[in-house]
Amino acid sequence: MVPIKLDWSFDYGMEFLDHACQLVDQALRRHYKRVESDFDLADQLDIPELIEYVIGLGFAACQGYITGVCSEMSVSKTASLDVGRCHPTGATIARLTNHAANWWKHCDEWSEPLSSSAQRTHDGLVALGVQDSYPLTNALQILTSMDYPLFGDLVPQLSAWRDSVLDEASPYDRTGG
Repeated sequence: MVPIKLDWSFDYGMEFLDHACQLVDQALRRHYKRVESDFDLADQLDIPELIEYVIGLGFAACQGYITGVCSEMSVSKTASLDVGRCHPTGATIARLTNHAANWWKHCDEWSEPLSSSAQRTHDGLVALGVQDSYPLTNALQILTSMDYPLFGDLVPQLSAWRDSVLDEASPYDRTGG
């Protein structure tokens, strides 16, 4: 089998992710302003819960990007999640992002005792220092080091992860040259 030379001089998936994250961040900014202007009213209107949901959408978009990169490169997603920059917990940013997306997508269907995949997701977020209330908001705050986190601060980290996966997966350069 002849290896395929990938041209990563322009990453369409990253363009799509960036666009999706801009939409998510626009909604987050609007909701953060509501919380800042009148927290009690925002709390009564369940704005923190809405923020949590919007952040879940952002993590799902990031996970879609991770999956797309692995598929395009024909590399194992499981192995690729261990590539790239690590958070001080020892887990990579990509793995923690994947845990957060899985939490958002599946936590409502979990019951005790947790399945092995649910337990991995739970343990990964607990190791990150995520609190039980608003776990996705906490995760994004921790990953971006921002009090009012935005996905625009996480996207460059996923771009760096992609470059690390590409460096490990292929002897070819990103420009196709």
